Amino acid sequence: MKRTSKTIVFFIAIFTLFGIAPGNAATQYVWDANTLVLDHFNDSTTASYVGGSPTYVDSAPGLYRAIKFTQGTFAMYGLPAWDSSSGGTVEAWVTPITTGQGGQNYATFQWLNTTTQPQGGYVGSLYQLPTTGKFTWGAWATGELTSNRTIPLNQRSHVALTWGPTGTDFYVNGQLDAHTDTNAYPIGPMYLYINAWGNETGSFVMDELRISNIARTEFTTVPLPPTVLLLGSGLLGLVGLRRFRKV
Repeated sequence: MKRTSKTIVFFIAIFTLFGIAPGNAATQYVWDANTLVLDHFNDSTTASYVGGSPTYVDSAPGLYRAIKFTQGTFAMYGLPAWDSSSGGTVEAWVTPITTGQGGQNYATFQWLNTTTQPQGGYVGSLYQLPTTGKFTWGAWATGELTSNRTIPLNQRSHVALTWGPTGTDFYVNGQLDAHTDTNAYPIGPMYLYINAWGNETGSFVMDELRISNIARTEFTTVPLPPTVLLLGSGLLGLVGLRRFRKV
């Protein structure tokens, strides 16, 4: 057996001994100069306003806790002013549980500060289509983009939507998934709403919500399903390990 193979087996044994599954853990983001919003949801939230009573649940190893949104619950964040046409990113770990007949709204950029759903003021919306399970981004007067990949129910996925002068991109689990040359930016957003004022009938779990004032291209994510599986009392299979870098 080559030295490399012996090393891999050794680390698998160590991970198994201590109950750690490599590739099944993630790293919390750290605030940097380009961060506008960062919410770890570790049994609390940095939201400016929370509607209803969303619950906190266990997240992936390394991420600790996450937040679960259901009908009647939502969160609102105030955003600092920035030239949104120059670039931006909205990203999070999401676990879709159910989607309503009309789809599921995850993030809405709005001009208005309100605790009830308004008639106007919408400048950007990230939502999941009910029939295909794909994510769609729509920005008022500037453009839209739909992911190529389906985001499955009851499975944790990292979804990132970026925009800027070079175009708009969807990243799924750290990999570029869809692109348009159009800069589909939200025009002058001041507020961000998660779960559309609680009027959605679906439910989902969210973690590591990050909004940035640049179009990021690298993310800390891990592949799904887990790369190391412990079966029974001792059967361990290695099905692949992949790393995505972090900005």
